[in-house]
Amino acid sequence: MKILMTTMSMDIGGAETHVLELSRAMVRAGCDVTVVSCGGAYLPDLAAAGVKHVTLPLNTKSPAALVRSYLGLRRLLRTEQFDIVHAHARIPAFLCGMLHRQMGFRFVTTAHAHFKVNPLLRTASEWGERTITISDDLKQYLIDEYDLPPDNITTTINGIDMARFSPAVADAPETAALAAELGLRPGSRRIVFVSRMDTDCSLVAEQLIAVLPELCGRFGDVEAILIGGGSDYARIKSLGDETNRRLGRTAVHAIGRRTDVDRCIALGDIFVGVSRATLEAMAEGKPVVVAGNEGWLGTLTADNLAAAMETNFCCRGYDLPRADWLARDLGSLLAKPADELREIGERNRAIITAHYSADRMAADCLAVYRTLTPYAPYRRGEVIISGYYGFGNIGDDSLLACILDSLRAEAPDLRITVLAKSPRRMRERFAVRCIGRTNLPAILREMRHARLLISGGGSLLQDNTSTKSLLYYLSIIGLARRSGLPVMLYANGIGPLYHPANRARAAQALKRLDLITLRDPASMDELQALGIGQDEHIVLTADPAFTLTPAPASRIDAILARTDYRHDRRYFAVSLRAWHMLGAADGMLGEREFEDEVARAVGQIANATGMLPIFIPMQAELDEPICRRLLARSPAGSLILTELTAPELCGLLARVSLAVGMRLHMLIYATHMHIPAIGISYDPKVDAFLAYAGQPAPIIPDHPFADELAALAISAAAAPDADTLARRDTELAALAQKNAALAVKLCRAGRKR
Repeated sequence: MKILMTTMSMDIGGAETHVLELSRAMVRAGCDVTVVSCGGAYLPDLAAAGVKHVTLPLNTKSPAALVRSYLGLRRLLRTEQFDIVHAHARIPAFLCGMLHRQMGFRFVTTAHAHFKVNPLLRTASEWGERTITISDDLKQYLIDEYDLPPDNITTTINGIDMARFSPAVADAPETAALAAELGLRPGSRRIVFVSRMDTDCSLVAEQLIAVLPELCGRFGDVEAILIGGGSDYARIKSLGDETNRRLGRTAVHAIGRRTDVDRCIALGDIFVGVSRATLEAMAEGKPVVVAGNEGWLGTLTADNLAAAMETNFCCRGYDLPRADWLARDLGSLLAKPADELREIGERNRAIITAHYSADRMAADCLAVYRTLTPYAPYRRGEVIISGYYGFGNIGDDSLLACILDSLRAEAPDLRITVLAKSPRRMRERFAVRCIGRTNLPAILREMRHARLLISGGGSLLQDNTSTKSLLYYLSIIGLARRSGLPVMLYANGIGPLYHPANRARAAQALKRLDLITLRDPASMDELQALGIGQDEHIVLTADPAFTLTPAPASRIDAILARTDYRHDRRYFAVSLRAWHMLGAADGMLGEREFEDEVARAVGQIANATGMLPIFIPMQAELDEPICRRLLARSPAGSLILTELTAPELCGLLARVSLAVGMRLHMLIYATHMHIPAIGISYDPKVDAFLAYAGQPAPIIPDHPFADELAALAISAAAAPDADTLARRDTELAALAQKNAALAVKLCRAGRKR
């Protein structure tokens, strides 16, 4: 894979070191890496690792420099045709984003820290088709401040070169030479601090200087070594010089910028700092005090390790450091015998070995890169996908994500175009070409060049929602047929089709399709009822959602941390939809009666099991009002979670004991996560899925049902059969992937004329 990394500079700093270590690890993984920056101290390290470097003034916003950098990048991109362009700072991302829109290369960004935010900067900020962060709290910041889709953000680590940052560095001759160069006294107790010495990073350095006389008074010969340069370095050095005068000896060594940080850290017994430098010190087997301008965690222990990892050892959101806290923690460590400090250091290195290797960081990035198709000059898509996409429905949008992932797994270079509402937003979210689902001229142009139309998934051919919806999807199929384009119905549910005229229209269209895959046996029965006999072009598979990968546990922890979720309680999920839109008068309970029954059932489940409900609107505009009304009538401690993505919802369902749902995909996700799914049926598709998945038959809300629903849920929660559901999930996932294999085979078979 050919990768272009762009960053402001390759001088000494956390982000710069990240780029250096990532580039080295990428080369070890067999990639061809080029870095573009304004240059800096790390250029020899890049060259030694086999990484090419191109110098452009990416470190300044001056118009002349921006123009020069833009033209230089454009020239490089046209010449080299990189598979991935990966920007690591705001200015490079801005320029690469402009070029990405013109040239169509695959574009990834990394956020290393919080950026300053104002309306102008928010608008000017460019983000890639995928974004990588180095902590979960930074991911949430990007979601909150820049409205980035959560599923497009991957959290990785600050990978550390375990060979370079090793306890063995302390015994190297170069380290002894450095100690002599700095004039360190043999046998002294040493504290090392590493950071940029800018005004927004130097607070702990100032506090360390302030408490050093106290530590010297208690423990004798103590020295502080401060590494880093910046706008505040002169002031910090002056404070250190003043302390040295007061002590009558050199106890503070403010030595400025260094490239040999590994040897500097090796000189110390204890490390103070944050972020990457802290990880490097841990890799060298040092006890660490985690403290910086953004917050204080203190001496790293098992008790605060999770908090440190969550913020990438930056302490964001915690109390600001205080000099007396620093004196307390350093004093406690200095009082420990050498053997105990060594044991603490060994535990710290084990943490880095397990979680923070540079090779793992590279693997995380490569996994993100592989979600994007390889670089190629753009041509119109081979496959057009039509469905209910871009309307804010978790289930339908997740279907698109799963279809795209499955198709790319079968054919990574497949060119795909999606018909969607809000095509720009959908393009940003799914990294796929999108055109407006009602833009007829664009659709016809696309069909002239395509090789396959996919209609689905979901229940598109039905008139339960409206005849207008049915006619739309039939018209897209008709246009494709008239364009000579093969058509596949992809993992669809068929029906319900109530009106005779609609049944006739659907039957006529279905008879002419090249391939039909169905997500449940009931849909096969409906085809036969429409007069379409079963043959080799009709295949029973499963819903694409069974290929979904849940969000990681750390992401779910971050979501729940923003709520009143209690880890000492059990929960069950509840998904409801707007009842007034379902034609409930046709034999069903009225809206008020329906809500009363659900409220009673939720209360009974909570009282009998001790579980609390979490209400989840699957389509916020339609579902949130009823979910909030039911939340107000639920036991204290009940929750509502809005704006979840499908992977986040699946990750959440791993934390609950069962799901009660109306929305079909809530029930599918519950099955996928191996928990009981208790359905409330408003549509035959709910009944069909639950029967196919081996879940309990649903409640039909045409009578007072609270007692029946509660009894079913309580029984399922008391005796869940996760093993059986896991086996069924595996079977359905294989069938779901079969949809994509059949689609690619049909596409490759050649366009009909």
